[in-house]
Amino acid sequence: TGIIVSRVCFGSLTLGPLCANLSLAEGKELLLAAFKLGVTFIDSAEQYKTYPYIKAALAETDRPIIVATKTYAQNEHEASWAREDARIALGRETLDIFLLHEVRNAEDFQSRAAVWQLLLDAKANGIIKAVGISTHSAKVAAMAAAIPEIDIIHPLVNYAGIGINDGGTPEMLAAAAAAQQAGKGVYGMKAIAGGGLMHEAKKALRWAYQRPELDAVAIGFKDQAELITDIGWINGEDPPEAQ
Repeated sequence: TGIIVSRVCFGSLTLGPLCANLSLAEGKELLLAAFKLGVTFIDSAEQYKTYPYIKAALAETDRPIIVATKTYAQNEHEASWAREDARIALGRETLDIFLLHEVRNAEDFQSRAAVWQLLLDAKANGIIKAVGISTHSAKVAAMAAAIPEIDIIHPLVNYAGIGINDGGTPEMLAAAAAAQQAGKGVYGMKAIAGGGLMHEAKKALRWAYQRPELDAVAIGFKDQAELITDIGWINGEDPPEAQ
């Protein structure tokens, strides 16, 4: 895709009202701390309501940060609104990555054809750099790997297979590998299964970040202690307890 990102993607869902509900200042500082640790990739979505944190952090860094966002839009009007909302709320004329949020099956993808066409048109017009889908389905990921217009796939994947639909971890990794072979970018989500693998988070994170089928993996952080610990684990370190 020509877009270079860090292996660690900051999953911004945890910052906002659906999760930790940090203050704008707290969220901004957490993002800036991640940037200092080498993170240059952020995942967001229209639904997450986290654009204000990202915009605030982007305003205070000179680093080239890639931002991915997603929409559940069902028609062209909703999609157009989501695209413009992202541009305005992030303070960016051009959006790096824009995905259809959580494509469940082939029929779901087809039902959003007008939305997908709007994203393709925005890419053709230079408003969006890369387009794609997020999914919890191994079958959808395999389907997406074979669609030439899809640049990016954001699949649910963890070593235990928790939350993967229409298959398990082997099927999802095979789809990811096929996508890479087709020249697509792949970044995973839910490496610790939305908390389901929290009791073995270190193992789960190290597994995910060692997978060659994944170019990056999105993970959420709610405070700096978690950020430092998790990135340490990912890097193969066992950092001391955060003070």
